[in-house]
Amino acid sequence: WGLGAVCRDSDGELVAAATWEIPGCSDPDLAEACALYNAVILARDCCSRDVEFESDNSSIIALVKEGN
Repeated sequence: WGLGAVCRDSDGELVAAATWEIPGCSDPDLAEACALYNAVILARDCCSRDVEFESDNSSIIALVKEGN
């Protein structure tokens, strides 16, 4: 799977972007969780403290909201 994340400021301007490869990953939920994890690290390293994360995977969103 190829993963990617984009950080934008409050005006929508690009701050940072990154891609990662997860070799051998055949589970879409695991790939999405890895993408979110890497996005958190990217945001920590290059973005402000006030961040929002977006995902189209409702399973991962539910897990994050539950605190898992």
